[in-house]
Amino acid sequence: MPRQGPRRTMIGVRLTDEQIEQLDWRANSEGLVTKAGEPNRSELIRIMIAYAEQNMPADWRPEGWRYVG
Repeated sequence: MPRQGPRRTMIGVRLTDEQIEQLDWRANSEGLVTKAGEPNRSELIRIMIAYAEQNMPADWRPEGWRYVG
């Protein structure tokens, strides 16, 4: 059964296996798990993005980052 509430916009992010493992570990440690007991990395990423939107200075980029679009 789909969740209640407004539809969420789909966003695609490429992650390495190591990054996925780190997100799964963090989701588990923060109690973010699905009804099936799986780590809910999608919810963790939503929380992280919301935090970044509220707290990151404008035009902030990680050291060494460059746009290659």
